[in-house]
Amino acid sequence: MNKENENTSHVILYPNEMLRSQCVDVSKEEFGSDEFGKFLDYMGHIVVSHRAVGLAAPQVGVNKNILVFAGQIFSNEENKIFALANPKIIVKSDKLISSNEGCLSFPGITVKRRRHESVTVNFSDTDGAERTQQFSGFAGIVIQHEIDHLNGKLHVDGLSKEKKKQVTRKFKKLIKETYPA
Repeated sequence: MNKENENTSHVILYPNEMLRSQCVDVSKEEFGSDEFGKFLDYMGHIVVSHRAVGLAAPQVGVNKNILVFAGQIFSNEENKIFALANPKIIVKSDKLISSNEGCLSFPGITVKRRRHESVTVNFSDTDGAERTQQFSGFAGIVIQHEIDHLNGKLHVDGLSKEKKKQVTRKFKKLIKETYPA
């Protein structure tokens, strides 16, 4: 699991093409390895240090089907980070819900999105055991958002062309002001 820049806890920002990559599955050999464990710790550190709720591997330069999320979105385990490898949505509820979504790859930008109220996901846990679980409400939104990242999709992709241009301009202006040349 080679990270793009080993020495920093950075998150890749839009419009970096890595965010558009279709990720590959974690192999059976990778589960349980020191490298895999260290990478999950690294991702968890980023979620905690940014006070985020989720993160997908391509957001830190790794083209693998791995996502992590903060325990408070799913349970009462506030200080715990959960990881899913090779997640696939197998059932989506018919009911849609709206929410304002942020993204570490678009800092300072939120967009209103409609997502399925609940999704059922097949995935492998950190030991490689296959699991199936339903995620509803906020947890379902986070899981859908992070799985989108694994498929090269961004939260702005669901916007109209005009709204997407507007958000992109706002984001570029924000980045320019935050990181002047």
